[in-house]
Amino acid sequence: MDSLPRTSDSLLVRTAATPADEWINLVVAVRTENAHGFRAYVQIVDDARWYGATEDDVRSAIPDNDEGASVLFIADDITLTTEGSPVLVVDLQKGRPSFRCVAADLWAVDNNLNIANVDWEDFADEADEQGVYRSEPLVPPAERSATVAREIAAWPTQVDARRQLGENFTAPRPVEHFAYFRSRRSADAAADDLRSRGFTVAIHRLGLRLILVATRVETLTDASVATFLTEVIGVVEARKGDYDGWGANVEVRDA
Repeated sequence: MDSLPRTSDSLLVRTAATPADEWINLVVAVRTENAHGFRAYVQIVDDARWYGATEDDVRSAIPDNDEGASVLFIADDITLTTEGSPVLVVDLQKGRPSFRCVAADLWAVDNNLNIANVDWEDFADEADEQGVYRSEPLVPPAERSATVAREIAAWPTQVDARRQLGENFTAPRPVEHFAYFRSRRSADAAADDLRSRGFTVAIHRLGLRLILVATRVETLTDASVATFLTEVIGVVEARKGDYDGWGANVEVRDA
């Protein structure tokens, strides 16, 4: 097996090839701040070389690193086919038995175990009979914006088309987003929000409406696409705008 990236953050390694839409949902859930401003700070590993790998395979591929994280996260078949997306949590310090944590609570495990703020057992002993830790009883997930859901659902079709053109999905390139606003005040507020997130923004008038174009350099991995769609559409809809899609050039992989 190859080695995994050396990083001070915990890795979230995808070992299940399907279902792809549930992987995207997982990444969005993990990277989205909760109501108190907390989220997991993980490095995503989505590489087909790890599809089908076992827990031991992944654990043994972690490079020696005195400043590395103390926990490893794995998204396996159970993660992507079970309600709540229970991620496998692996102890890299003492090899204690693994447990699972629902995606919505992964921030707590990541934030606390990696700074030794609490003990492993504080989470493992609170896992239910299926070995899953969750801070609250299972409740229906919050409804995702219909626009976000539509855009994410359309991504796999674009992946197929880009792959046929030799796309290098990990290559950074400018990604443009388009949105319409009826109010200048709303458009300006959305522009300010997006600029604070690292976007370059231009606003043009088109008839009775204003068109906002927001650009930022991104990769086109599944995780990146899910993240920027959730981020941009969230801003646009919060400012009463209508999201109208995005575009990016194909970056051809070197022969």
